[in-house]
Amino acid sequence: MEHLSALLRYIFPPQDERIALTPANNGLISSLPWLPFTLAAFLSRKRGTELIRTAMIPFVPFIALRAAYGYRHTEPELVWYDWISGEFSRHASRRVHCRVFMVYNRHAQYLFNCANN
Repeated sequence: MEHLSALLRYIFPPQDERIALTPANNGLISSLPWLPFTLAAFLSRKRGTELIRTAMIPFVPFIALRAAYGYRHTEPELVWYDWISGEFSRHASRRVHCRVFMVYNRHAQYLFNCANN
């Protein structure tokens, strides 16, 4: 049970323990949720990668939640970017699930609203 508590504390750290975003690390942190999407998009074009894409599914929400809640802006006028980074993380996570289920079943795409994207 303590491992689950430590994992949740890592994903959702308290406000004072979140890493401050600076111009030096903002680009890297902003691209973090898109890395699984890029890998899934690449793998969806290759044959025989269904197992790898399926294995990615548990890690994608972890990466998206960590990118959304692990960092913060320090300037008061930029705090609303924290909400935007959460929305980008949610969107990237949804797109990865679309790419994973793309080859499996066309009906599964409607589960994640992938038909028009």
